[in-house]
Amino acid sequence: ALGLGLMALLLLTFVRTDLLDRWQMSLAENAPNRFIINVQSDQIGPVREFIAAQGVAEPVLFPMVRARLVERNGAPVSGADYEGRSGDADQDRQAQRRAEREVNLSMADALRDDNQVTAGTFWTGTPASPELSVEEGFAADLGWKLGDRIAFDIAGQRFEAPITSLRSVEWESFQPNFFVVASPGALDGYPASHITAVQVPPERNRFTAELVQAFPNLSVIDVDAVLAQVRSTADQVSTVVQVVFWFSLLAGVLALLAAVSASQDERLLEGGVMRALGGSRRQLRMAQVSEFAAIGLLAGLVAAIAASVLAGVIATQVFDLPWRPNWTLAVVGSAVGVAMTLLAGLFATRKVLDAPPSATLRELQG
Repeated sequence: ALGLGLMALLLLTFVRTDLLDRWQMSLAENAPNRFIINVQSDQIGPVREFIAAQGVAEPVLFPMVRARLVERNGAPVSGADYEGRSGDADQDRQAQRRAEREVNLSMADALRDDNQVTAGTFWTGTPASPELSVEEGFAADLGWKLGDRIAFDIAGQRFEAPITSLRSVEWESFQPNFFVVASPGALDGYPASHITAVQVPPERNRFTAELVQAFPNLSVIDVDAVLAQVRSTADQVSTVVQVVFWFSLLAGVLALLAAVSASQDERLLEGGVMRALGGSRRQLRMAQVSEFAAIGLLAGLVAAIAASVLAGVIATQVFDLPWRPNWTLAVVGSAVGVAMTLLAGLFATRKVLDAPPSATLRELQG
C-alpha cells in the first residue's frame, strides 16, 4: 500500500516537473515562438518590412494552397474507402479524416535540416513536370506509395503529380512544415496564402498586437503562450490528482498501523523476553528501527522503480523523448518511504518499549 501511494506521487511529480522541463528544453534555442498565418501575396513585402523594423530576423514565407484529395492513380478517393481497412478503428478514423478534409500544399526548392528523405529522391532544381514529396506517416495512413499519382481539387482546378519521395519530419523544430510538398513552380497560378514563423525576443511584448493592428487579416499563434498554458493546465490537474494520491498514501500508513496493531501481542512478548534476557531499551529500539526501515526502504524502492518505468513509457510514447532514469527520484522515494514507515511503525510500537518486561510476561502468560 505504501509503495503504490508513493509510486503515484513520484510519477505525478516526475511528469509535472522533469518531463515537461525536458520537453521544453528539447526545443531548439532559436525555435520560433510566433506563427503568422494568412499572409496574402501583396502583403509579403510589407510584412517583411514590419518584422525587420521590430528587430526580428527576416522571415521565410511559405506558400500554402488549400486542396482536397480527389483521386489516387486515377481512382476516386473518399473517406469510405478507409472503413475497416487496417483493422484498427482509431487508425481508420484518422485516415478517413485525412481523406475527407482539405490538405495544405506547399512548395520547396530544397530540403531543410528538419526533413529527411526516407524513400525515393528529392528533386534538385526545378523538375520538368510537377512532383510531390509526402511525409511518411501521412502516406502510410492513406496507403500512398512511391510512384502513386495523386490528384487534388484546388478551388475547382485539378492538380495532379506523382509521389517521388517520402520524408520524415522533425515537428519539434517548430518550423512551418507540410505533409505534402510540391516541386518549385508546381502550384504557381493557384490561389494561395503564406505562412511564416519568427522568434520574437521577450522584450518585444507588443509585437503581436502591433502586427495584427497593422494587418488585421493575419492570424498569429503565440507558441510561448501555448506552452505556458500547457504547463499551467498540467499544474492544475496534477494538484487536484495529488490530493487523491495523498489520501492513498495515508491509507497505506493506516494499513501499516493496522498490521502492527494486529501483531501487538507478539511484539510485547518479544520485547518482554528481550528485556528479561538483558536487552536494553536501545537494543530494542534499534531492532524496531531496523525492521521498519527495511519495510520503508522496500516500499520506496518499489515505488521509485515502478514510477521510473512508467515515466519512461510516458517519455517515449507521449513526449517522444529518450528515457533518462532519474536517480534523484529513486533516492527521494526511498527516503520518503523510510521516513514515513519509521514514524508510523515506531508510533504504533511505542507501548512495546515502555511496558515493564515483568508485567508484560505475567499478563501474557496469564
